Amino acid sequence: MANIHSVYAKVVDNTIVDIMVCNDYELANRIARATHGDTATAICIDDYSVGIGDKFHDNQFFTISDDGAEIAIEQVSTTEDDVKELTAKIEYLSMMTGVKTEVSNE
Repeated sequence: MANIHSVYAKVVDNTIVDIMVCNDYELANRIARATHGDTATAICIDDYSVGIGDKFHDNQFFTISDDGAEIAIEQVSTTEDDVKELTAKIEYLSMMTGVKTEVSNE
């Protein structure tokens, strides 16, 4: 059985204070609270490029610009999303050029 891990941000007062790898959300949350107090929480960041000092509120991550403005951090596309997008482009090009292609998602 494969052991699946995720990356979690430890968030305290809407600020990422640490980052950890854990295989279970509940454990990650307990670790966050044990190390940073009862208000800390663990947020999965597998699909986000964030770092210590970035912000999390309103279910969105933000980085802070040099002038202090919050800039939303967009979700990074997954391999599955990329495959779907490329498959659609190949099918479109095949239709437009009349060249038959066979796309396998395996």
